[in-house]
Amino acid sequence: MPINYQIDLNKPARPYPHYWELCVGSCHATTILREDVRQQIRNAHRDCGFKYLRFHGLFDDDMSVVIKPMMPWGEIEISFFNIDNIFDFLLDTGMKPFVELGFMPEAFASGTQTCFHYKGNVTPPADYNQWGDFIRQFGEHLIARYGRKEVSQWFF
Repeated sequence: MPINYQIDLNKPARPYPHYWELCVGSCHATTILREDVRQQIRNAHRDCGFKYLRFHGLFDDDMSVVIKPMMPWGEIEISFFNIDNIFDFLLDTGMKPFVELGFMPEAFASGTQTCFHYKGNVTPPADYNQWGDFIRQFGEHLIARYGRKEVSQWFF
């Protein structure tokens, strides 16, 4: 199915923000809990002026955000402790998170396909309503903890 575009060359040009020029990438989220990686991030901010940090695996199982019940009658537990630890560190450093919503926690995943050495689950959610509730809860948590004004300055 072809897509058609129209360009009005008579309209005034608008600046195109190069937000990625303010950002540096890191590995996956759990590495940012390590002090040696944190020192490298501080150096990148201080020496190169980076203002945002982007990384994978915010919801990976090794981040312990979504914890499957141990017993069949148990309920999924949600903990933003490690995410808060990382985001608090970034803000204390003078940086902001470039938030990537991934990978899929095993408790919500429809399958087991993974990528990378740390096995990020790349399958869609088994239940989109459950996933939507989780993402809503995450957003509400960020606003409650950091404030709407702060979170509105982050990239998602």
